[in-house]
Amino acid sequence: MRHLSGSRAGQEQTFRSETITIGRNPTSSIAFDAERDLAVSGRHAEVVLRDRAWVLRDLGSSNGTFVGSERITERPLRPGEIVQLGKNGPRIEFVFRVSPTTGEVEPTIVVPTDMENVPMEGRTVAMMMQSPPPPSAAAGGIPVPPVMPKQRKGIKPVFVILGSLVLIVGLLIAGLAAIIFMKARAQRSEIASEAASIQQVEEEKVAEANRLREELVQQREIVSQTEEQLKAAQVEPPSGAAAETGTDGAELERQLAESQRMLEEVTRQLQMKNDEIVKIRTQPPPTVRPTPVSGVRTATAKPVKKQQTPATTSPPPPAAAEVQPPANLITGKQLKRLIGVRAIAPEVPPADLPDRTGDELAQMIQRSLITLGDIAPDDSGIASVAVSVINYQAGQRTNVNLRSASEAASRIGSLAGESIPRTPVNVTSITFDSSMSIRVRMLDRSGGTVAEATPASAAKGTRSSVSLDGVPFSQVFGSDTPPGDVARDVVGQAVEAISAQVRQMEWSTAATRSSDPKKVTLRAGRNANVEIGDVFKLVDRNRAVANVRVVELGDATSTAEVLDGDVRSDGLRAHYLGFAGTSPSALTRGAGPKHVRMRSNADAHQGPGKSFPKVKGLRRGARAQLHYTVGIWAKVSDAKGTFWVPLTAAGIE
Repeated sequence: MRHLSGSRAGQEQTFRSETITIGRNPTSSIAFDAERDLAVSGRHAEVVLRDRAWVLRDLGSSNGTFVGSERITERPLRPGEIVQLGKNGPRIEFVFRVSPTTGEVEPTIVVPTDMENVPMEGRTVAMMMQSPPPPSAAAGGIPVPPVMPKQRKGIKPVFVILGSLVLIVGLLIAGLAAIIFMKARAQRSEIASEAASIQQVEEEKVAEANRLREELVQQREIVSQTEEQLKAAQVEPPSGAAAETGTDGAELERQLAESQRMLEEVTRQLQMKNDEIVKIRTQPPPTVRPTPVSGVRTATAKPVKKQQTPATTSPPPPAAAEVQPPANLITGKQLKRLIGVRAIAPEVPPADLPDRTGDELAQMIQRSLITLGDIAPDDSGIASVAVSVINYQAGQRTNVNLRSASEAASRIGSLAGESIPRTPVNVTSITFDSSMSIRVRMLDRSGGTVAEATPASAAKGTRSSVSLDGVPFSQVFGSDTPPGDVARDVVGQAVEAISAQVRQMEWSTAATRSSDPKKVTLRAGRNANVEIGDVFKLVDRNRAVANVRVVELGDATSTAEVLDGDVRSDGLRAHYLGFAGTSPSALTRGAGPKHVRMRSNADAHQGPGKSFPKVKGLRRGARAQLHYTVGIWAKVSDAKGTFWVPLTAAGIE
């Protein structure tokens, strides 16, 4: 397919799968820019092969899928048709390969191009070879006389002896193969039993984790009910039976503290069970252990005992020496640091906090970290980030007699993606008082806290125009509202705190053994700027045990061969050493700072939103260095200072 417009205009892609997903989700087959292609949904559409024909299906996208001027839900595609994602969204063209023999559409989407520019591995060459028929007299050929069989001579005795020896050797080999087969079958049965035992343990762990999840939900309900009782007790003093039994505010506070303690304990136990399940699922599968073919077990056990006897009186052998890094490596390339961001429930949730606010903030922080250029999302990296909301206030009132934006938003009650009612919320001016503070904790691989920050922001004043009419509540943090401005400011502070801490940590990722004893799998690929030829050292408990070089590359993983050392244990960490080759292409990929250029006149603000004070005005064509983006706002700087500009008026170079 060929990108005709959008952020990927001019690019071409070839697919050979029967399902092709389209959207802004990074895991999509055709992934669009999450910040620039806003008309495309996360899971917008897909193209599937059905009955030797390609069918285009819309996956419930917000802006629709069009073929020509027709908005479609599902319809077959014809070669050369142009698909548009949203009325003003990107346009793409599909071209199919047709079988030259049957005339049917093959399960391959290709881009027409000159064959001399296509690599050999991309070409399909079918060659049919047929022997010529023998000449005949009718065809003018020379007749071939029939071949007369030769007379058999008597079989010599030496051949009889040799045949007997061959038969005996064959019988011995067959018997040996039967013994090997029987032992292999016994070992396979043992491995199957061991695998079944591991599966049973995993099922028990999963059942225990599900039970803890149910208990966690119950504890949260208890905490919520106790908080409501405590609020009621603070408003109205106890009277009657409550006063006689002593069920006052102090008792309710004690019950609330106990419930919160139980909630934390259940959360901790659930995290431990999840870690155990992950450990079981990531351990290597049982393999066939080699055993001697001939001889009895008791006969081979005696020499082992004799060798072990003197070992009890001698000191243990010294540990293997730490491997040294290879020479002549090219250094200087920076790999993207892998971290994961997740939301955790606050100890005391704010009273008016909408549902899934923590998850929305975690996703926004992760997307903004990606725009820094040297950080990529992955839970197997050097650290993880836990985000929880401490304070939230979205107070605002209109200066005319209309329903306020906060009242309209409260009718939704969650960030589930529903739309605010169509009741007009456009006002001539509003008075707002919004604030938010969050806790950001940087965790190491063992779950310990490395650093902690509490970003906070507040905006108070009057704005002349704000509109929430028809804006999905799940996008309120990305919309032009005071709560959205405050949330983006908090996210920006979190991004700077996280990036400053991460850049002080040594790059590493997880490494696991593969079925091949001379290869390992690294949890880093193109997402971390890794390429074929990169060399890593494998560390086991702070000791370098092997050096490996990447030979196969994937999007999120890579396969490396062992150069020296030995890989015998799991739980290894890979540290980058350098590049073995002439020159790594990633040295210049994405090098240098990025910039934005104003496409129209716009105001620069002190924070990421119009609720913050205006700093200055920028004219069309003005250029500034880009730091990162948060939603639809970008933090930039020039010779006069640092400020925020809307991406609707600025283009990233």
